[in-house]
Order: sequence, then structure tokens, then C-alpha cells
Amino acid sequence: LLAKYRDTESTASPQETGPMPTPPAHVPAGSDHWRLSSGQERMWLIDKLVDVKELYHLYIEAEIDDELSVSILQASLLALIGRHDVLRLRFQETDGPPVQAICPAWLPNLSLVDISASVASGGEALLARYRAQEMTSPFNLETGPHIRFKLMKLDDRRHVLMVTQHHIISDGWSIALMLKDLADIYHAFSTAQELPPPAAAAYRDFTDSERAQLASGKFDEHRRY
Repeated sequence: LLAKYRDTESTASPQETGPMPTPPAHVPAGSDHWRLSSGQERMWLIDKLVDVKELYHLYIEAEIDDELSVSILQASLLALIGRHDVLRLRFQETDGPPVQAICPAWLPNLSLVDISASVASGGEALLARYRAQEMTSPFNLETGPHIRFKLMKLDDRRHVLMVTQHHIISDGWSIALMLKDLADIYHAFSTAQELPPPAAAAYRDFTDSERAQLASGKFDEHRRY
């Protein structure tokens, strides 16, 4: 499962399930807030300044050529979201610099599109249309979520899982690791095994370390240059 990835930088009558749900509009009281990393601040500012929102979209798809349980995949996505705080971040303006906060776990709605009836007469063109739609549909950095999933059904044994993220929570390296984790979770659920342990490091660790180095004056000479 999820063995073949196709990376990309950023009509027929298919059947599609509902849209991705949106988390609550406000960060709950007591939630932790912290500064963005310098890279995140750059992307947050550009998102405010430009109208072309897909500049920082990351897209990857996994071709699944095997039996697939949609219900187990949905449960696997829920576990994935719960294991990785970075997938539940939201970004907010304040009187000072923007901050980020971790939202409660939310149920990812796996959008299923059945194009099996159209594969023989133009499946690739239809896939390309949905792929372009996924790559360009904007994210709202303040409300989130910043990741979405779409499962394209080609036939009973062939599917394409489309995953789109905003670069503010991911990069090309980490999105591939995320798919590997998803595959491991799916395998564990499918075989009634215990889930593998999640990664120990969190993105906040990097952000805190970077902010500490900037505050220490370590890079003052570089700034002057």
C-alpha cells in the first residue's frame, strides 16, 4: 500500500463525498501559542500580500494497486492527524508577530471520487483535472486545516490518494515521511497490530531552537553583512 509516489510542485460524472470539515473558528482557551519560525513567517507574509495562494502548495499522490478498505484508511488518517501536531496548526495575527497554536484533533473527511465508469474513455484527463484542482484550491492559514485528502477510485483494486499540504506545515521531505507513517498505520490497523511509535521530534522543537539562536546574537554578524 502507498508504495508508489508521484511528486509535483506546486466532463464525466464522478461521485464525490462531502468537503473537508473546518476546525472551530477560535483556538480554545488555554491553548498554547508560540512564534512562527523565520521560514513560516515569510510564507505567512507572502500569503497576506499575494492573491496567488497556491505558490506554497505541496502535492503528492500515492498509487494504490491492491485491495483497499476506505474505512480503515479513514481511521488511519484520523490516527495520523492525532499523532502529528504540525498537521493541526493554525496561524493567527496578534498585536505583535503572528503566532501558531495546536488545534484539537479533527476528523479528516476522506473525499472519495469514483471515476471507474470514465477510466476507459478519458480517465487520465479526469485525473489531471482533479489533480489541478487539488493543487490550486487555497488554504486559509487562520482557520485551517492545511492538509486535505482525496481518494480517486479507478476500479475496485486501483485508487489514487491525492494529498495536498501548505508548505507552512510541511516540506517535500516530511510529506514523504508522513505517507510512510500513514502506510504503517494502515498496515497496523489492517492486521490488528499495535501502532508504531510516532516520531519523537516535533516542529516546535525546531522553532524554539531557531528563536533561541536568533535571540542569542549568534547571527548578528550575518544580519549586518
